[in-house]
Amino acid sequence: KYDEPPAVALRRALSVFTSMSVGNPAKTLRVSRLILHTPALLARFLERQSQWQAEMTGILALRAGLDPDVDLRPAVAAGVALTAFQAALRRWVDSDGSERQDEVLDQALALVGPVIELGVDAGLQTPELHIGPSHGAFQCAEKPGCGLDPVCPARLENVGMPRSMVR
Repeated sequence: KYDEPPAVALRRALSVFTSMSVGNPAKTLRVSRLILHTPALLARFLERQSQWQAEMTGILALRAGLDPDVDLRPAVAAGVALTAFQAALRRWVDSDGSERQDEVLDQALALVGPVIELGVDAGLQTPELHIGPSHGAFQCAEKPGCGLDPVCPARLENVGMPRSMVR
């Protein structure tokens, strides 16, 4: 029914925001800078992003035939896409608009492409994690000695990340 990949649909949805910078980049830059540097406006912006994430989650789940109450992929994809948008917006503002906002967003989305494609199988099991005895460090039950290692190869391999990407 939906032949457009999730990443393309998310990019199209976010183009609503980036298209504003094409028509009037100076004004969009001023408004974006004001939002990002004013705590009350930033709070409202983040609140709206949370609402957009909920809406995008529902749409992605419907398009993929997934139950968002059971499968985390649509919510994670929407959240990651919006985080990529926010990072791109900050980069664009910090560059004083010297880069094209849509190109910066494309770069950010390319970094998270596999996640927003909903391609990770929800059936993959992660190893049991528990709080270790020393300083509350996370321990991997599969490889108990990993301790404070935030990128335990055993843990990451189990969620589909090859060892070659870990170290």
